[in-house]
Amino acid sequence: MDLHIPEGYSVRAATPEDLPAILALCNACDLADIGAEETDLDWFENDWRRPRFDPSTDTWLVSAPDGSPAAYSQTWDEIEQLSFDSNGWVLPEYRGRGLGTFLVRAVERRAGRDATGLPSGSAPKIYQTFADGLTDAEALMHSFGYRQERTFQHMSVALEGGIEVDVPEGFTIRAYRPGEDDRALHAAEAEAFADHWGDVPRSFQEWAGDWFGSKSFDPSLWLIGENDGQIAGLAFGIVQAGRGWVSDLGVRPAWRRRGLGDALLRSMFALFAARGLTEVRLNVDSDNATGATHMYERAGMSEIYRWIIYAKVLTGLA
Repeated sequence: MDLHIPEGYSVRAATPEDLPAILALCNACDLADIGAEETDLDWFENDWRRPRFDPSTDTWLVSAPDGSPAAYSQTWDEIEQLSFDSNGWVLPEYRGRGLGTFLVRAVERRAGRDATGLPSGSAPKIYQTFADGLTDAEALMHSFGYRQERTFQHMSVALEGGIEVDVPEGFTIRAYRPGEDDRALHAAEAEAFADHWGDVPRSFQEWAGDWFGSKSFDPSLWLIGENDGQIAGLAFGIVQAGRGWVSDLGVRPAWRRRGLGDALLRSMFALFAARGLTEVRLNVDSDNATGATHMYERAGMSEIYRWIIYAKVLTGLA
């Protein structure tokens, strides 16, 4: 696959020292596209800690003719050689000049790099995520053969007054016990999210490294819902950019439809409110089979905007 940067621009792999400039670029794009700066440094640093992520081969930082950052993209093979989670940003003043096309091609070349070693019948699949309503990004994706596969709603609630939590009969909600709960919690989360789109089974070591090694990890913001001494549900929270975030909230199938998810959600609200935070956010799959979106709406959350996930299977690779 030919890969040529538009004339006057240059590209190189990013380094950790570039992250503040990349963050500024991404937030400038967010401000133009969705009206708010939504990314923080922890998000990038956590992404860069993922297993198999190599910034020397998995990032592209494009500089404008004056040397300033103009665009950036990164990818990560969530399933080794098979499933690539990708993001890209082009500053508004540099759009329409071929930089987006270059970045899509760069990601595809990276995804196809090791395809010759895959079993017969297997092919890499690439996911690209953009905010809803970006017609130029949508046109670019379609021109490369990507199709919309999923929509995620970005939801928010303002915390006002006391938070009432109604824990259903037979359940208790307690704090996470670091070390003591870890393996049982890993197994419970895997079961709770087994039917969730996009979730990939992870070993305990990978799960623990992802969570406990994160700069955002705060064990005091992890809650466990129990029934008869068994973990029935869980909720994990973090604080980013002065907001509370519900990162994960799940209930194991045997205990669903009994109000535990709502109780865990409102308990998270109470934890964040106790810290003086006034807003909580989360992302949810619009087609979530458990009806989570409706639960969030009943708890007062509303959609701010949507993320669209486009997907393409690479075929015809040499």
